[in-house]
Amino acid sequence: MKTIHDPRYRRAIGALKQARFRSQLTQKEVCRQLGWHRTRLSNIERLQRRADLIEVYELARVFGITMNVIVKCLVAKNSSKA
Repeated sequence: MKTIHDPRYRRAIGALKQARFRSQLTQKEVCRQLGWHRTRLSNIERLQRRADLIEVYELARVFGITMNVIVKCLVAKNSSKA
């Protein structure tokens, strides 16, 4: 199974996306801060592109969450939230 289809990955990316919504940041604003093209973040959020560890860290930093939040998504069991 490719990692982008792994439920743990889906939960982690879902947590990042929710953190962006809570931060009230648009994809454009986030990408401006990170020096990314908007399609990069869009593809990550739509599970069309796998984010590497550094990208996940940078997104978490912009959203004001720790990597612990992401790790908890990876180790969560029986979570239906994606």
